[in-house]
Amino acid sequence: MNCKFHTDTESVTKCAVCGAEMCSKCTSEAFYTLENGQPLCKECSLEEAAENVVWGESYLKKMKWKLIFSSIALIVSIGCFVKAAVNSGDSAGAIGGVICLVLCGLIQTWGHEKDKGSIKSIIFEGQEEGEFSLSKFFYYIIAGPIKLIINLKKYPELKREYRKDIQKFEEIQSFFDKSN
Repeated sequence: MNCKFHTDTESVTKCAVCGAEMCSKCTSEAFYTLENGQPLCKECSLEEAAENVVWGESYLKKMKWKLIFSSIALIVSIGCFVKAAVNSGDSAGAIGGVICLVLCGLIQTWGHEKDKGSIKSIIFEGQEEGEFSLSKFFYYIIAGPIKLIINLKKYPELKREYRKDIQKFEEIQSFFDKSN
């Protein structure tokens, strides 16, 4: 069989996605390869790059809003605790602080899968979706601020990766523009 893109050259492998025949030049110049080393043809690479850009944009947008709202919840929580400490015996301030901490945790962990063996999966295992438990309550109080700090540090890195995805997409797109 001959290469799909260089019809006069014999193929050495197939595209990991569509199965198109690829020569050694196409294989060495592949924009994407799977972990096992199997390349993607240029057409499948363009689709993969486009999907990465769309997914990255959506993910960063959601993450940004989660960071904003959970930061607000954490700041309000700290304010409530300070108010409760200044006005000794202000149980309403302390309760408000706890509620805002839980809210911060809910916002930060919302939409994240429970990885098998993670603390979240262990705590939530065997409990109904809306069921209240003390372990869930304390998980949100502790996890919220920690995940917020981790995600605040991770956001700029993810934004850089997203920019790289855009560059890769543009690089592949320009290849197609030149060849047409």
